[in-house]
Amino acid sequence: MSQKAKEAAVALVASLQREAEEAIARHMEQMAHASEEAKRASEEAEWHRKRALLRYRDTPQQQYERRELAAADMRRRRRENRTAA
Repeated sequence: MSQKAKEAAVALVASLQREAEEAIARHMEQMAHASEEAKRASEEAEWHRKRALLRYRDTPQQQYERRELAAADMRRRRRENRTAA
């Protein structure tokens, strides 16, 4: 192999290596950005979830009504079971 061919091969390998290192660096930067975006989205989703829970929390009156309805339903079921047996 001639000296020029060796130098061209070395230059080609060096160029390819630089391109590969740059591509790896770009990829790592994109991954870091994606990770930050995912973290931010997760935090935002958690905030919305907590806000929705606070907004739709039952009042004491609603809790009382739900318990009364459940108790009436249980009494009805017991009565139906007694008559069926």
